[in-house]
Amino acid sequence: MLACRPMRFFKPWRGAISALVVATTLQTMPAAAQRAEATFLFDEGRAAMARHDYGAAISKLEQSQQLDPAVGTLLNLAECYASLGRTASAWSAYRDASSLAATTRQVERERYAARKAQELEPQLSRLVVIVKPPARVPGLQLTRNGVPLSEALWGAAMPVDPGAQHLEAKAPGYQTWKLDVDVTDGAASRQVELSELVAEAAAPPAAVPAPVSAAPVVVPAAQPARVPTDRGVAPPSSSVMPTVGWVAVAAGAVSLGAGIFLFADGRSKISDANCPDQICVRGVGDKSLHDSGRSHEKLGVGLGIAGLALAGAGVSLLLLAPPAAPSTSLRAQLRLTASGLDLHGAF
Repeated sequence: MLACRPMRFFKPWRGAISALVVATTLQTMPAAAQRAEATFLFDEGRAAMARHDYGAAISKLEQSQQLDPAVGTLLNLAECYASLGRTASAWSAYRDASSLAATTRQVERERYAARKAQELEPQLSRLVVIVKPPARVPGLQLTRNGVPLSEALWGAAMPVDPGAQHLEAKAPGYQTWKLDVDVTDGAASRQVELSELVAEAAAPPAAVPAPVSAAPVVVPAAQPARVPTDRGVAPPSSSVMPTVGWVAVAAGAVSLGAGIFLFADGRSKISDANCPDQICVRGVGDKSLHDSGRSHEKLGVGLGIAGLALAGAGVSLLLLAPPAAPSTSLRAQLRLTASGLDLHGAF
């Protein structure tokens, strides 16, 4: 005797938990890959720092920071910037490290980064860009070293790394303003002014072509009409679509007729086979005759469908074919009789 086991129904909360686990796993996979890349780049940057190759170290550490922001990466970046004399970049990196350390509750690193930033602040070089009111035209865009300079920084003493600073100002309808400034090291400050932009020269108006006097038109004299004859004139070409259409209709009719014949022959053989319920068993019915009838029946259905398709395509071609142009011919005969000229014609 079989024992009845209670059925276990699927609980929706189990499916929801499973889906949540799968989704969380899929989301953490790219993050883990990015952290692995960031760790590799960080190690490469530290190795470059050990070789005192601070340029290569900065490239590796900046890429690591983009993939996985970390306080340690910022502190190493700041050290590299300071070693190359890029005081403004080092000061900014120390401030960012202090802020991130405060967020992640790394108290010692927060204090260290804040102290280093304060030590660098008196050494910062600064640049002041003053934009005069005449230069503040609609659509003005000001950049420093290719980086947009927002309007909030116009007139402000912004910290910059010592060295060359390239300034550009663009506005629709005005020439591009460019200026290269060299900011020295050691708490130096440089001020530049953008007084106004030079408007672009207006394009000269397009020259209007002089009117050209019309030459007299000579109309040739009318030539007498020539009566066409049917000699040497090729009959108008007719479209091949009707011919193809009639061929398709004929082929379709033949295929359809053959299909009907085979289908009827197959049904007749199946009936003569005398297999009960279309199933032939030993001693009852002729299986060979029954199978032959089934084959003829299937072949007849296929030929019938193909015939209908061909006939339908032929009818479509006949309906879409352009009407044939009427063939006309003109025959003329001129005879001399006793009463004068006699002209006979036939169309």
